Amino acid sequence: MKTTIVQEGKVKLIVPDSKKYKLDSKMPVFYNPVMQLNRDISVILLKALRFNGKALDLMSASGSRAIRLKKETKADVTANDINPSARKLIKKNASLNKVALTITLPVQENVGAAQAVGHEPPQSFPVSVPF
Repeated sequence: MKTTIVQEGKVKLIVPDSKKYKLDSKMPVFYNPVMQLNRDISVILLKALRFNGKALDLMSASGSRAIRLKKETKADVTANDINPSARKLIKKNASLNKVALTITLPVQENVGAAQAVGHEPPQSFPVSVPF
């Protein structure tokens, strides 16, 4: 995958190169730069609420929202994506920004895997983003 680095808020992100990939579901890992404002608002809202609980970024893709929430707020963040390439990119982006995230598969796969080894399913999250 051809990538580039972008600055968003207080983080740098490795994302698919927009000159190489069209903004659609065929991208190897989805990243929509137009949604930066939405991610800015997510960060501002959680900071204004002084939120320091758990946050779940569903369909995290590049991890842009999850990494920003972790770096710019006090949230305990979990990133979730079914795409193995996305999970790899989230790990790279977390490392680039020196943040620790929990990165998971979709819940139904987590529940089955947890129950298969005798554990309880994952806990619920009080905040789920995107909004």
